[in-house]
Amino acid sequence: MGMTWEQFWQQDCSLVIAYRKAYRIRQEEINRAAWLQGLYVFRALQANPLIVYGFAKNGTKPEPYPDKPIDFTAAKKSPQQKADDDAKARSDRLMRNMMQYMATQKTEK
Repeated sequence: MGMTWEQFWQQDCSLVIAYRKAYRIRQEEINRAAWLQGLYVFRALQANPLIVYGFAKNGTKPEPYPDKPIDFTAAKKSPQQKADDDAKARSDRLMRNMMQYMATQKTEK
């Protein structure tokens, strides 16, 4: 259940943050419960290999079950954001190398 109209408009504005945090916690609990249920089903299917591998093509390797629940709340990065992150990492690396080079030049003189 979310906020009421009165809570949103007439009470403390920090309630919005608290309700949002509570919503995320509930979503994480639901996600973990679904992950655990999937793990149980996966383990049950592994007990009978004919179900899993009976209709697969020769040489097909099974996909391992994920180690942790999938995070649905994580924001996906666009290709432009990934390129920007890579450029920043390259720039930072070059800056560190230049600073190290400058520090060694001072000590050699």
